[in-house]
Amino acid sequence: DAPRAGSVESLAAVEWFTPQPAEAPNSRPRSYDEGCQQNQNDAEVVTCGWVQGGTQGRVAVVGDSKIVQWESALEAVAQDQQWQLVAHVKSACAFSAGVQLLDSGETYASCVEWNSNVVDELLASAPDVVVVSSRATRALADPQDTGSSSNAAMVDALATQWEKLTDAGIGVVVLLD
Repeated sequence: DAPRAGSVESLAAVEWFTPQPAEAPNSRPRSYDEGCQQNQNDAEVVTCGWVQGGTQGRVAVVGDSKIVQWESALEAVAQDQQWQLVAHVKSACAFSAGVQLLDSGETYASCVEWNSNVVDELLASAPDVVVVSSRATRALADPQDTGSSSNAAMVDALATQWEKLTDAGIGVVVLLD
């Protein structure tokens, strides 16, 4: 019998399909092996140079682990366009001015502090563009009320954070999760 269309077996038969299904569990961005993602406990900004030496612009990549899924694509574009590409990533922490909750239901205090630190870093280093993406979809409407988490509050928190950059003349590009 021929492999069913769309099955792992049929994809394995397509030479250009990368990574091959059997290799997929081991295929992940190198940022994870290089310690380029800040953990959930600490607020220090970790900066990783994804592409260095570019002379045609400086691009910062900011967000949670979802932005890391774009690493290989962004690196290819940066190399082609001769951009310098740096990343600031924190586990489960959207680049926003809002307060998120941890899975435990507690406020994600180190995320709030990290966001403040990243904004300071970006305003000081003034990249040409900041590329953002995140998985988080909810923030607290009232930081004192852990029951006030909503999508609308996150939308406001994202817009507020991005506006800090655009007001400083830094472009913002948003990639949907």
